[in-house]
Amino acid sequence: MKRFKGKGAIFFFILVIQGCSHHDKQVIVTDPKALYEGSLVLIQKEDFGQAIKNFDAIDRDFPASEFAVKSNMMKSYAFYLKGELIDAIFAAEDFIKKYPAHPNVDYMYYMKALCEYDQIVDVERDQKQTIKAKEALEELIIKYPYSKYVEDAKQKRLYTYNAIAGKEMAIAALYQNQGKLIPALIRYRAIVKDYNDTIFIEEALYRMTEIYYKMGIKKDAKMYAAVLGYNYPSSPWYKKAYDLMQKTK
Repeated sequence: MKRFKGKGAIFFFILVIQGCSHHDKQVIVTDPKALYEGSLVLIQKEDFGQAIKNFDAIDRDFPASEFAVKSNMMKSYAFYLKGELIDAIFAAEDFIKKYPAHPNVDYMYYMKALCEYDQIVDVERDQKQTIKAKEALEELIIKYPYSKYVEDAKQKRLYTYNAIAGKEMAIAALYQNQGKLIPALIRYRAIVKDYNDTIFIEEALYRMTEIYYKMGIKKDAKMYAAVLGYNYPSSPWYKKAYDLMQKTK
């Protein structure tokens, strides 16, 4: 979504009253349209906090208006721009619950996925957050396959696949180096099965070939070497697998 550009001075009326106990200022809405448009200007000026307060006020005082719907959507976006990703997710989920049939609800699924994606840590650390991001992206892709946000979601999903597969490869390599061939084989097999469009698929196929060869199961070693050669004939991992298989002759 593009940031909104101001259209000159926008006049609106807000009645501000003092809170009874904590002296908080509460926005009372007299013109939801004007306040909503003014809040878009606040977002442009990066006054996200006040914009969010205004959106909440519109939803509170005019819950049946079209501007309440728009405010609920923009609140998630404002939280995202403010860097408060958890609140942005909550706001997106709240919108989805309130307006599941809204024509732009796909954007809320995208916003939710984007917030999860932006919290991903590097491959050396635990990948729970990466998995959450992957699941959120897949939710959008599956539910709204023709959404204009799907192409970007697919690119981000591929990144999550590579991150998860990279972590699995690191664990599998550790097991293999320790001589724990079965646990390593299980990890490599999972990569081949679940993440076969990642950058790690070629090495995973080679490692399976290597392990089966070392275990003396030459038939399976040849099979995975053949799969590697058929799909990636120019791969350096296939050359290594081919050279390994020559030793069986």
